[in-house]
Amino acid sequence: MPKGLPQLVKDHVDKCRASAIAAVDTYNRAGSHFRTAQYIVLITIAWTALFHAIFYRRNRRPWHRLRTSGTGKGVRYVKINGEPRHWELSECLKQYFVDENPAERKNLEFLIGLRNKIEHRHLPVFDATLYGECQAALLNLEELLAEEFPSVFSINTRTEGKSIKNS
Repeated sequence: MPKGLPQLVKDHVDKCRASAIAAVDTYNRAGSHFRTAQYIVLITIAWTALFHAIFYRRNRRPWHRLRTSGTGKGVRYVKINGEPRHWELSECLKQYFVDENPAERKNLEFLIGLRNKIEHRHLPVFDATLYGECQAALLNLEELLAEEFPSVFSINTRTEGKSIKNS
């Protein structure tokens, strides 16, 4: 494990990697009729964890702030069960890309819309039609992970340095 990264950052990168690997495992499971939906949920978790790791490494708290009326008591945050409410993926996209609209952002916005349907409404059958979108989300995740963190954190390798294919 590389030195120099705070444990909180490493924990979020590990969550990103674990969620991405679980997404791929789920998608590749034979006979699953719900695999694309599961993949989408897990890959959005992976992306959210990656963005949180990036923000934490940049000493930026990815937390929702309370709206204050200028009391001068410092910054206060929205809490859920006593812990700060972290930004969801859509807010991470706004904060990370600001006014830019690259293909990666559009891909994730599309998947967020599907994830919301999966989670909150009727689940359409769409396995065969989303292969490209799912693959793009994974490849884009690996690319950003490689840009932002040491290669030991690659999805294609395990912490002990073994390839996923060899384990």
